[in-house]
Amino acid sequence: MAPKKKAAKKPAAPQPEKKEEKKAAPKAAAPKKAPAKADNKPCAVYIQNLDFDGMCKDEVQKCFAHCKGIKEIRLRHGKYVLIFFATKENGQKAIEMNKKVVKGNKIKVKWAKKAKSTPPREGRCKTIWVGGLPKSTKKAELAKHFASAGDIVKVRVYNNKKMGFVYFKDAAQAAKAMSMADLPFNYGKDASDIPIKRQKKLDLKLSIRSKEFDAKRAEKQANRRPPSEIEAAKRKSEARVANRAAAKAAKAAEQAKGGSSTKKESTTKKKSSTTKK
Repeated sequence: MAPKKKAAKKPAAPQPEKKEEKKAAPKAAAPKKAPAKADNKPCAVYIQNLDFDGMCKDEVQKCFAHCKGIKEIRLRHGKYVLIFFATKENGQKAIEMNKKVVKGNKIKVKWAKKAKSTPPREGRCKTIWVGGLPKSTKKAELAKHFASAGDIVKVRVYNNKKMGFVYFKDAAQAAKAMSMADLPFNYGKDASDIPIKRQKKLDLKLSIRSKEFDAKRAEKQANRRPPSEIEAAKRKSEARVANRAAAKAAKAAEQAKGGSSTKKESTTKKKSSTTKK
């Protein structure tokens, strides 16, 4: 028998080429939003209807102590209160007290956009305010106490108020005088000559006063003073003359109006008589 021929293998059908799947590029992560920065700018709030017995800056500060960041307080008794804060975040806490009752008063709180805080006095003021002076203090004694600070230009003492002012040549000398707060006041004498009971520490603060400031203030007070008898009599006579002139002008205007009205009446009468004829 003839050997069987092996069946020829059919060529394998070509398989469709697999399309390369394009891998989607990873999406770029969205940029993270930066956390909102707190507004660190200083601000001020305007408070109305806050008025109570014993009202002072310390008591007002206690009322708003939870707000924190209080930099300055200005009191206008019976009118309003201004409080300056270090940041707007602190001021917002005060705004939240609007229409709340404080010390028996329903207060109104709003932003004081135009208010400006007092600039720092360090490096600017040449004068110091001295408090807690004994009533018998003299200018020479106060000047001698601060003589080591620098050149003293002027000294003012108000014994009835137990205070005074010491004017220096420049701000640096005034700052040096401020560092003498712990030095007991010895009436310009040696400490060994003064009993310990009479030695007293003074309260010191920088003051905006200056010789120029005092001159302007004196000028304003002079302009506000009541007029003398001669000035008052002169003003009265000038007012009388002005009143008489005004009365004459008004009378002349009335007469002018009356004359024009009589002329009109006469012309109308003439016209009526001609029509009757």
